[in-house]
Amino acid sequence: MRPDSSWSIGALIFASIGIVFTIFVIIIFIRHNDTPVVRASGRELCYVLLIGILMCYSMTLFLVQKPTIFICGAQKAGIGLCFSVVYSAILIKTNRISRIFKAGKRSARRPSFISPKSQLLICGGLIMIQCFIIAIWFAFSPPKVIHFYPTREDNKLICQASINAGYFVAFMYPIFLIGSYCSFFNYSS
Repeated sequence: MRPDSSWSIGALIFASIGIVFTIFVIIIFIRHNDTPVVRASGRELCYVLLIGILMCYSMTLFLVQKPTIFICGAQKAGIGLCFSVVYSAILIKTNRISRIFKAGKRSARRPSFISPKSQLLICGGLIMIQCFIIAIWFAFSPPKVIHFYPTREDNKLICQASINAGYFVAFMYPIFLIGSYCSFFNYSS
């Protein structure tokens, strides 16, 4: 994909609008940081979620650029990492709310590990698993720019991970997080 193609321009416009709206929501959250609505929403994890969404939109900037080793590395690391940030925050937020309501039915005792600090630590731990996967993936398959010949006449400069199913490695852990969320949601309802 070339940065001047209509598909790239459309994707960049969409991503730019998403970035602007996400930054707007972050500013609203910062301005109303101590209001009951923002505090009740779990503001710390909301900030993590908003940063993850911002990262997802920002990945478009790397996906439409001419491949270099840095761009290929950013694509390999960023694609899975931004989704891991988003899904980790959603999983932890949902788990926290579910445990609070379940504990309220059984007793007046507050469940453990629902403080903002512990929620951020758990979320950070989940995100670090993705970082560990990326580090191992980079060790065994460093980012590489190659010439790809889909036909005899075509010669495309692309990232090596985009030819084979290499990017699936980046999505394995986010898929696991989605599966964990779905199984947790089905179990708790």
